[in-house]
Amino acid sequence: MREPSKDARFCVVLRHIEENAMAAVQRDQPQTHYSTDLGRLAEALETASGADKQIDATIADLFGLDPAEFTSSAEVSRRLGAQLLPRWELRVGYDVCGIFPTATVSLGDRRHSAVAPTVPLAVLRALISAVIDESSFE
Repeated sequence: MREPSKDARFCVVLRHIEENAMAAVQRDQPQTHYSTDLGRLAEALETASGADKQIDATIADLFGLDPAEFTSSAEVSRRLGAQLLPRWELRVGYDVCGIFPTATVSLGDRRHSAVAPTVPLAVLRALISAVIDESSFE
């Protein structure tokens, strides 16, 4: 079976954002519910220092994904980036001292970078920052 195009995967993410907004309206909640959840997720990621099952569950719930070890697996966190922001480029490395992992996601001149105690957290911090940025462009 042929894998969906990057644009098709991006449309799935946008559809999920729209569905969350519609669900919020139907529950008489403000449409900022999704962006509030993204903000809370970003805050949780900033304070995390390693694998966190609660953050993993929040990510799965927020994006309508199967549960996975997003905060403990570099491969899973990178795959999440490809699913949520297929047109964006992800680069992973280490800070100038070679101690802390860094991640940068970019699309054209838009860039989001993060430093974290682990590679998965660096990827997730940069990724969620970019998702927040991308949702503000819609």
